[in-house]
Amino acid sequence: YTCLSLLAICGIFSGFSLPISMFPDSSKPTINMAIPYGSLSPEEFEKVYGSLVEDRLRALSDQEIKIASVETQYQGDRAQFRILFDWGTEQKKALKEIQILLDGMSGLFPKEIRDQTNIWTNSPNQGFLAMSFYSEKRSLDELYELLEPSLTPRLSQLPSAEQAFLWNPMKKEIQVELIPEAMAAMQVLPRDIAKAIDIATTAQNGGSLLIDTNNLRIQMPRQASQLKDLKRVTVHSQSGQALTLQDLARIDLSPSLSGAQSFRTSGSPSLILFATPPPGGNIKAMAEEIIATLHELKSSWPRDVQTKLLVDPSEFIRQAIGNVIFEVFLAASLAVIILFLFIGNLKNVATAAIEIPLSIILAFIL
Repeated sequence: YTCLSLLAICGIFSGFSLPISMFPDSSKPTINMAIPYGSLSPEEFEKVYGSLVEDRLRALSDQEIKIASVETQYQGDRAQFRILFDWGTEQKKALKEIQILLDGMSGLFPKEIRDQTNIWTNSPNQGFLAMSFYSEKRSLDELYELLEPSLTPRLSQLPSAEQAFLWNPMKKEIQVELIPEAMAAMQVLPRDIAKAIDIATTAQNGGSLLIDTNNLRIQMPRQASQLKDLKRVTVHSQSGQALTLQDLARIDLSPSLSGAQSFRTSGSPSLILFATPPPGGNIKAMAEEIIATLHELKSSWPRDVQTKLLVDPSEFIRQAIGNVIFEVFLAASLAVIILFLFIGNLKNVATAAIEIPLSIILAFIL
């Protein structure tokens, strides 16, 4: 009985230590990659670059990263690569290795292909946490400038969160409106301006640096990191004359026109905090850590800053676990009472009292 009791306690403790998620991890880790054709046709791209990328992706498998399959589709204006990994592969590490592989191959691609290459991950059934921040005395921009410097660094340090960011629905974007009269007078074409902006706003790849077992990416800083830098970007006319972008276009910082949304909490415009766990991560632990972090930071914010939980997965999970535990012990108690009425032997009933809950829990797991 002592051994059974110890095993039961150990099993309960181990069960509560397992990762908890809103939904089962029903899909293998997946990474997608899109590479444009540039000036090539789909058939030419497949022969020159596509087959090479596929071969190097398949050769990436090792003891920690195991690739199950590589699927490629040559559609539209770009090639779509879908890399499916075996169970147990850490998605963050797989993404890093593919990024390093692509950086190593970037020197083979023309600039128009290299600059438009995208990599992203698929993580279905993760669940998420959502929280709003609002104030009756401050605008969204003022509230964002107040909260973001203290909130973002703390959220980035949480290992249980793959993505955690504060979103401002009134986020500004730079809009460049060309002046046709100035362009005609200076003999500048739209493609000349587009090329100059692309060069100034793109961080150039500087390769990678191997330190011990860590392969670090090197990127050169952008020429234009602020609005004033963009206004001074040099544009060369067809005659070779050097001009600044502000001579040829109106450059303003305005609210984004694409995907504009508005959120309100208690009638006030709100910022929204979104957070998702890594694949297979413990969403309950993530939600509890973020809520604890916010309670700690809230004491340093002005009193007019209010918060409200919109989606808290930890609450649903706690309720679900509590309901399961209640049903298990209720069923076990009824079974023990019935056994005692029929058997009348406390020793046999005590054995059943340990065996029945364990068998029910194993039935849930299996």
